[in-house]
Amino acid sequence: MEESGTAHGIDRRRLLGWGGLAAAGVVAAGAAPAGAAPHPPGDDRIPPDTLPGGAYDRYLANLAAEGEFSGVVLLSHRGRTVLSRSYGMADEERGIANHEGTAFSLSSAGKPFRAVALLQLAQRGELRLSDPVGAFLTGFPKDIAEQVTVYHVLSGTSGLNGPDEDVQRVFTSREEVLEYNEQWARRAKLVSPPGTPTDHAGAEVAISAQIVAAVAGTTYWDYVEEHIFRRCGMTGTAFCTRPQWLTDEHIAHPYMTAAGGGQVDAVRHLDQSSPLPYVLGKNPGRAFIDAPGDGGFATAPDLVRVRERAARRHGAGAALRRVVHRTQDPARRCAGWPSGTRHAVVRGLRRAGPPRRRPVGDQPRRRQPRRRRRLDDLPGHRLGRRHPRQPRRPAAAGSG
Repeated sequence: MEESGTAHGIDRRRLLGWGGLAAAGVVAAGAAPAGAAPHPPGDDRIPPDTLPGGAYDRYLANLAAEGEFSGVVLLSHRGRTVLSRSYGMADEERGIANHEGTAFSLSSAGKPFRAVALLQLAQRGELRLSDPVGAFLTGFPKDIAEQVTVYHVLSGTSGLNGPDEDVQRVFTSREEVLEYNEQWARRAKLVSPPGTPTDHAGAEVAISAQIVAAVAGTTYWDYVEEHIFRRCGMTGTAFCTRPQWLTDEHIAHPYMTAAGGGQVDAVRHLDQSSPLPYVLGKNPGRAFIDAPGDGGFATAPDLVRVRERAARRHGAGAALRRVVHRTQDPARRCAGWPSGTRHAVVRGLRRAGPPRRRPVGDQPRRRQPRRRRRLDDLPGHRLGRRHPRQPRRPAAAGSG
């Protein structure tokens, strides 16, 4: 489903900041609707504007009535559904409407699962973020194999420039998709020193997914489905093939704008291409299955479920930050990391970067044991008493 921009929408960040709400679905971004009451930050109450019949509900209904929105929106608070709305058709040809159990193509929104997969393997000690690409994959030029690390491809700082894609090719099997992506990634060129931001080039996505497959001993798709989707209880989420897209009534079809105008079912019209500049010439239905490291299909309840699971684990961002620093090997610094450089690995890592370099020959400083403070050292303590002994008041006359 293509999102259509609007000047009178609701900003996703504002929606997620309302009282700890978890949101899933296809939401057009913009400003808050007219009449939406502000909600004090940090207030854990459910904002009235997000309840059924509230400003957000009315806003969605207006978008759907104007033909600007088709999909599912689900708002959840502490595991309970606040608002659930479905609009439009999942498959117009068969007359199947969207519903809460409909799975939508994640497209680039599936990239965070690639980061989670790599960090899982790092946490288990099966790889280090400082390991070079050549430690796991063959066939790359020497400069890429030796200088570009797992951290670089994960954080979007590899300095790689991915080759052009064959957007007109129609794939017919999983094996063909795997072979194409392996060869395509090996045509990447190192155009900047590793450590240079590259805005997550496609080659970085392909290389990191291939590292997951090499370390895990299975395909990227199978690893993510078993170790992320199933572990999070995402029963309606998977990497689906084109035949499943055509036959499964629970998968929404992608209706894209055609070059001649109007909307077409992309998966049933592989000869049609998008005229939009950021996806020029592409058609999502031409891929037999999403390229490793990208895509997937998910339902709105599954997206809420994985978000709430991360929140229950004391914050996914903090956990990922700990993994990043724990897996850095101080003895193997990556070229191109200037002192103090800090890059974001994935959204939520909050600028977790590599440690600072030490001068050559400088020995690491040993952590000094914490000295226990004696009670005599603390103000107001004497001989183990919390406060100085106060003089006893004289007894009142006549008291026994």
